[in-house]
Amino acid sequence: MPLHNAAASSGASTVTSQIWGWDGAAWAEAILAAGDSDDVADTSDGLQVNARLYGYDGTAYDRIRAITPGAYIETADAVGCLQTVALLYGWDGNTFRQLRLTSAQRPSLKVQPVDDVWHGINFEKNISDNLNSGQWYGVVTHSTVVGYNGATLDRIRSNSVPDSIAAGIGNLQVTAALYGWDGSNLRRLQAQAISGSESVLLVGTKGISNVELRAASGTLSAGETSTPVTGLDHYNQAVIRLDVTEITTPDVDDEVDFYLQTSYNGGADWVDLENIHFDNGDNGTTAKKLLVIGGPQSSAVARAETDGSLADNTKLDLPIGDRLRWKTAVTGATAPSYAYNSEASLKGS
Repeated sequence: MPLHNAAASSGASTVTSQIWGWDGAAWAEAILAAGDSDDVADTSDGLQVNARLYGYDGTAYDRIRAITPGAYIETADAVGCLQTVALLYGWDGNTFRQLRLTSAQRPSLKVQPVDDVWHGINFEKNISDNLNSGQWYGVVTHSTVVGYNGATLDRIRSNSVPDSIAAGIGNLQVTAALYGWDGSNLRRLQAQAISGSESVLLVGTKGISNVELRAASGTLSAGETSTPVTGLDHYNQAVIRLDVTEITTPDVDDEVDFYLQTSYNGGADWVDLENIHFDNGDNGTTAKKLLVIGGPQSSAVARAETDGSLADNTKLDLPIGDRLRWKTAVTGATAPSYAYNSEASLKGS
């Protein structure tokens, strides 16, 4: 900066001071402005410099300019606002993409809802039947209730109202089934027609067959009790098959007795249901017997509870308890022998 001294009449020195700045090509004098621009508070001359803000436009740096306020820019005065390029971006699953306004007339931020594999879900205006007509919009998506049909998940649909449903509009169509435990599996409870058009819910236990009460025993020469089959308290009918594959009773005092037994107190005591008797007249033969047990019967007198002592070839009209077994007994000096197996078929009502 050059400084100049000049004489004054008062004898004091006068200093002339200049401010210089680099204009991009050379040093130049910084000039005091002669007047004030709009919205500059004081009225004195000010230092005039080129002070600018710059931003990168994607290719080069460019000046950030002031613009006149436009639509939807709230401002209290009439001066320009600072013009910048401000963009919002969102991740689409693969890259960042620009979020835009929907339109100039309704400048709301446009977003695109997507499903779990990034397929677009569209905004729609249409109001379907049975929805409030026409005062608002919503996001309409494929929103369905689904259920498993035994092979795959499928939509639960609406159908017309069947008999005995009070409402007058369509009802949700589902396959509703009741299931019960039959001792081995869950099985469907079905309706059964009775008295013309009336139906009742058929609640019961499906029968089971080939329940092994005694596997093939091989030759035995003494009495035994078979391993009990339990969990039978929901059955009230049974057919018991007894297959005697060997009987050796050579002397007149030789006997083999089979007692089919049940229990009514969880196995603490055993009760004879039927006796099947073999003696000397059956020596060397085989036999296949079927024992049929029905529901409980009433009786005018009490029945005696026996365990392995029911009279020969006698059956009591008693129901099945919660378990079954065989008990055998052998009498005779020459120790008769026998072999057998047994199966049961059971049914509930």
